[in-house]
Amino acid sequence: MRRLNNWRRLQSGARPWQKDKKGGRAKNHTESVKVLQIFMAEHDLMDAWRILNRDSFQYTWRRKKTEVHCRLDFFLVSQGLMCNATRANISVGYKTDHSLITIKVALHSNKRGPGFWKLNSSFLSDVNYVNQIRRAIQEVLAEYENDDGVNPALLWEMIKSKVREQLFKFAAIKKQN
Repeated sequence: MRRLNNWRRLQSGARPWQKDKKGGRAKNHTESVKVLQIFMAEHDLMDAWRILNRDSFQYTWRRKKTEVHCRLDFFLVSQGLMCNATRANISVGYKTDHSLITIKVALHSNKRGPGFWKLNSSFLSDVNYVNQIRRAIQEVLAEYENDDGVNPALLWEMIKSKVREQLFKFAAIKKQN
């Protein structure tokens, strides 16, 4: 039943795969196309080349004698990966009736930042540092103790900020000594 519903949903929309054949019989392997379309719908897959080249008429297979062209080869990618796909091309193959399809995916699209701060856990074995952190936490809690409008998440962030500040002070003093 799920397959039938997915197929009905596909039937109601546009059919970009009609651009993927030129010449020959109008319809070939309709059952195979249905199965592929249902598979794509069930797994939320997209044809990367067709998405990036919506109006193009290029083919990955050709028969010169009867002038039949088809786009048989493609990359099926998830919607999440499709966001990183920057280019898809079809290039003519050498001494073959098939063409090469390529896809370019940007793996590092986010600029690298300063990274995450990490606590130097070796300081936790120093009693002076532990006492200093306990005092810092108590100070932050006492500062916001009577304020009912304080968001617990914000209070936690303030405590972490104070702990980090104390760590930098402690590390600087330890380095001087």
